[in-house]
Amino acid sequence: MADSAVVHKRRFGSRWLIIGAIALLFVLVIAAVLTGAAAASGAIQDADKTVKTTIDHQKTVGSTLATDPFKDIDFKSQNPDMGAAKSALAAYESQISQARALVKADRARLLAVEQGLAGSIFTVPERATLDQRRHRVEAALTALEKDKERLTSTRRSRTSRTHSSMPWPLWRHSTSRFRRTTLPAC
Repeated sequence: MADSAVVHKRRFGSRWLIIGAIALLFVLVIAAVLTGAAAASGAIQDADKTVKTTIDHQKTVGSTLATDPFKDIDFKSQNPDMGAAKSALAAYESQISQARALVKADRARLLAVEQGLAGSIFTVPERATLDQRRHRVEAALTALEKDKERLTSTRRSRTSRTHSSMPWPLWRHSTSRFRRTTLPAC
């Protein structure tokens, strides 16, 4: 009889050990899922906030690109207001520089957010939501690249347009000491 009591205690003790290990494993799985959900939630909120900020900034960039700094200046008249043209060009160059800075800053923030959306082993249950936000961030990055190209080409085209439409005394060759000798076609 003594032997059966000892065997019963061993079975009873090993049973509780197995139950305890299963319970601990269950608690660890729940903790991992909750940690992953919290991490994914933070990354999703950061992505949404960054994309919203980028959209707001791009409205500013779009309005800058849509403006024509020379719309009120008549270059075809006998005495065009070159002082106004120079100040309009300087103001527009300032706006373009600010727009370029916005695009650069937004791109850096979006790249940082995109890395946060990569996730980890803990964020597997939230993978679909993270992928959706990552696609939105990638679309915003693509739009920023297009705006960057437009800002670069706008700077070149505005500068060349200004030089070709200014009368000869104000336009000089950058590498030459000679002034342009022909008047622009009217």
